[in-house]
Amino acid sequence: MIRSISIFLLQVFILFPLWAQSEKESAIPEPAELQEKGGKPSIADPGKVYEYKEVQTPPVYPGGVQEMDKFLKEAVSCPSEVWQENVNGYVVVRVIIHEDGALSDAEIVREFREACREEALRAVEKLAESANWDPGLYMGQPVKVYYQIRIPFYCAHY
Repeated sequence: MIRSISIFLLQVFILFPLWAQSEKESAIPEPAELQEKGGKPSIADPGKVYEYKEVQTPPVYPGGVQEMDKFLKEAVSCPSEVWQENVNGYVVVRVIIHEDGALSDAEIVREFREACREEALRAVEKLAESANWDPGLYMGQPVKVYYQIRIPFYCAHY
């Protein structure tokens, strides 16, 4: 009796972890959109716009985020109505960064003040004209990526 219980426990402790591991490996499916006939990964839809978190290498402004912030600080001027309110804030603009690094389709996703909308869109337009970005990469290939740009408005005069 003790021997059969020992054998049973031995089987459970040895075979169950092996079975669970094989189940775990087979439970991770290969994404269908990444499979070609040869089994090599590729981009299924080159026209797709990827979210920022989906790409392996995100798009980058030349010189990085610090250079972009410096450019925006110089490019943005505070509207007079907001200046009179004596407040600081920011507007978030969502854009698409294309395979060639060009920006398009700017839209406001977070508004600070109504008066800042046009100024934020004007600043993004100037940013787009200033330089092409390094595009986002998915599976080593440049793709379109949604990107959010935070535009600061320093309007407080303490």
